[in-house]
Amino acid sequence: MCCSVRKAFDRYFDLLIKVKYFVIVFWLIVLGLGAGFGLQFLGAVSIEVTPPKGTPSHDAKQAFGDLFPTKSEQQSYLLYFECSECSHIVNSVTYYRTQRLLDAAASWRGGYITGNLTYWTYPNTTQTGFMAAKQTLISRSNKSMIAVLDASPEHETADLKEFVTHMRSSISDLNVGGGEYVGMLGSNTILVDSVEESSTTVTKIDLIVLPMALAVLMYVVQSWRMIVIPLFNVATTLLSSFAMMYGLTKYTAKAPSFVPSVMEAMVIALSIDYSLFLLTRYRFEVLHNGRRGTKAVREAIFFAGEVVFMSGLTLVSCFLGMTGFPTQTVYMVGVGCSLCLTMALIINLTMTPALLLAFPSFFTTFQFLPFCTKKEGPGVVTSDDQNNDVGDVDYILADNDNDEGRVEDANNGMPRPGSGLSVNDKAPDGDGIGDEADDEDDDGFGMDYESEQRRRLDEKSNLQKSYWYLSTKACIKWPYVFLTILIPLALIAPATVHLFDFKYSIDSTQIAPRNSQSIECLNKLKANFPLGLMDPLYVIVDGRSQGDYPVKSTPFFEATSYLSSQLASKTACGSEGVTSIAFLHNTRISWENAEKLLDTDGFYPVYFNNSVNQPLNAALITLTTPFEPFGDEVKDFTKTVRDAFKDPNLNGSYDYHLVGAPIWMVDATDITFKLFPIIIAVTVAAIFVMISCLLVSAFIPLRYAFTLVFPLSFIFGLAVMVYQDGVMEWLSWSALRSTDGMYWLTPIITFPICTGLALDYDIFLMCRVAEYRMEGYTNKASILKAVHETGGIITAAGVIMAIAFGGMMFSQTDTVNQIGWILFSSVLFDTFVVRTVLVPAVLMLAGPVNWWPRKVPKEGLKDEFGAPAANAGAMEARPDYESWDNDDHKESLRNLSAGASQKSPGEINGDGTGWNSL
Repeated sequence: MCCSVRKAFDRYFDLLIKVKYFVIVFWLIVLGLGAGFGLQFLGAVSIEVTPPKGTPSHDAKQAFGDLFPTKSEQQSYLLYFECSECSHIVNSVTYYRTQRLLDAAASWRGGYITGNLTYWTYPNTTQTGFMAAKQTLISRSNKSMIAVLDASPEHETADLKEFVTHMRSSISDLNVGGGEYVGMLGSNTILVDSVEESSTTVTKIDLIVLPMALAVLMYVVQSWRMIVIPLFNVATTLLSSFAMMYGLTKYTAKAPSFVPSVMEAMVIALSIDYSLFLLTRYRFEVLHNGRRGTKAVREAIFFAGEVVFMSGLTLVSCFLGMTGFPTQTVYMVGVGCSLCLTMALIINLTMTPALLLAFPSFFTTFQFLPFCTKKEGPGVVTSDDQNNDVGDVDYILADNDNDEGRVEDANNGMPRPGSGLSVNDKAPDGDGIGDEADDEDDDGFGMDYESEQRRRLDEKSNLQKSYWYLSTKACIKWPYVFLTILIPLALIAPATVHLFDFKYSIDSTQIAPRNSQSIECLNKLKANFPLGLMDPLYVIVDGRSQGDYPVKSTPFFEATSYLSSQLASKTACGSEGVTSIAFLHNTRISWENAEKLLDTDGFYPVYFNNSVNQPLNAALITLTTPFEPFGDEVKDFTKTVRDAFKDPNLNGSYDYHLVGAPIWMVDATDITFKLFPIIIAVTVAAIFVMISCLLVSAFIPLRYAFTLVFPLSFIFGLAVMVYQDGVMEWLSWSALRSTDGMYWLTPIITFPICTGLALDYDIFLMCRVAEYRMEGYTNKASILKAVHETGGIITAAGVIMAIAFGGMMFSQTDTVNQIGWILFSSVLFDTFVVRTVLVPAVLMLAGPVNWWPRKVPKEGLKDEFGAPAANAGAMEARPDYESWDNDDHKESLRNLSAGASQKSPGEINGDGTGWNSL
């Protein structure tokens, strides 16, 4: 298996060597195309939700479109006027301002505004119907007024933004004084404000978060030159993903407005993390293992690339599970995140090695900062492995730009001790797989006793002084290892139980910026008017099954009248909020009375014609809710209305449908959360099986119960405490304010991300533990060495992730804040508690069960220092490194070194293992 993987990789890498310049040019072209089209994705988003098939809303929406095609697609805007110092809002100034805004709306792309409704639209009469209709547009205090603009369907977000900007500019031109306010509100204004905030958040991430993440990476790899690679990878991944999503939105559904912010944070986090894994391994191969040119790149990509590939595959699998939801909104979130992760994986595994191969001298000169710090490097680097003599580490003055200079010592080509990575002091140099190729390229590689002794003693000293080694050794010490597991689980238990109190919200204000003009207008409106005026809901009484013109019949009027009165008494709308052709102004109207009213010039004929369709086979019952229709109250309201359809006293000859965009949202969220546990369980189970197969370990699912399920339960329980219970309100930070429930998409988006990121670090650690266990180290030694080597890198990766996701906390949108907080806290908890404490402890307790059914060495085991393990009695005794001053050991090593020049590298030990087994 390992040999076949290595052979496949070698074929891939050999091809990459030949086409490295083509790869670079190809991705440069992709970057250019992404820059041309990608940014347009920021405006091609939506806040609309389409009801899934099989739901009542899906059938209702289809009926709405068939029976009332114009009204079903109609979009509305509310113009709000307020004058706190006026005796009455109906005055000449308000009339003048209303007309100015109506003219401005009509002048924009003639035909977009299809109609309007104002106080002055109705005739100046004292008829009861008209007076009642006028009064609905004026507040009880007579200090404020609304006007309604009806618009034709316009699905291009960029066009909607242009219209909203045009109208807001017209409002600014009115020169509204103190004590006065004029604003505009509608679902499209919320969408426009959300898009603008998304663009602002993206800019903040670019200007603040990205430089901070790159600074951490530069500190870890100790090379400003290498920053070129992740910077290019991030830009190419992000812009190409945006461009492809923009293309998809032209033919499929649009993504939610906050998806660009989430995609950018993920691209920055994952691309820089993948660069961290690849570049730190490359630095290690150059400075510690003494490899150079193509060979250093080959080994770095093989070992670190395995981790990157498994990590990327896991994350993509998590998000592909979201495409199983029937809701198009959730589906597009899954597509967007899967797409950007796939691009990050492909670009990092192709562009990174291509750049390292094409410009070896540039990237192999390690210098933390230009002109002010020393350089490290193996000297002159070429991509020709045929002459692979290993030079010494350079220490060149910062003001000397000559990369040709090199300082030799009496080390005979061995890397200078202590030149390894600060976060990765020791790592396997590829023993086993591919070593034959290594040895063939290392002709002339020699060493002496002093350098080898110093190297081994330094390694042991560094290991013993390492924080990760000492802390892990203490955590997994028997029998305290049980406390290492139980104490963290006990501490997180109180927050975990809050997960059972979770409730989701569909409140549209959570996707609108808190400081936006839409929210300002909404707050003023809801203090004076029922918010249902902004998005009225309808009940369709469908009589298509009853022949021609069923509306003009007594049974139809009786059914409509009865249902209207029931809705008035059972819902929060009340009698003032329910109107129909058979129930108007809290009065039931029979067909006989309706016939008489239709022959008059009053209000009723106008209302009747606006409430029925042209074939006269269906009518609308208008429901004006006192609450915001896109608020959480609509969930119970929907249930109440649909229960009224089941009333046995209601005429069953007709069909009844509750319609409106808020209703689509209710059904979409209901079916999403019904399927959520099933889809997550199937996805996670598939991932567990995949990782178990890749790591050849059947213990993986059981271990993840402690290291994945419980920690994730804690993170989401903590989020419930923050955003439902308000435990962080004392900070007075709006990003952590209670919203009485998280937005419904928040857990859907964050759960797969948290799962994937947790598995990301777990895979990185487990690959290193498995490497050492297969090399003959004991289970404990493998854990200690792996944590020692990966602890710093995982910490750096976690900090980079936290910075990337923490940038979302500076958004003015509640939903983005919630996503950012969950990902931020999840990454930090996983980095500093789970991977460094819980995972080593569980691995220690499991012992040999970790590797079943994989065959691992059982004899000749070594401890973490490479010495014979205390319980490995069958192993032939080997000299202790601390007693290498013994003359016999010195002489033996000198003889072995002297004979190396007369033997091929594979014959040095007599068994074909070469220097690697020393």
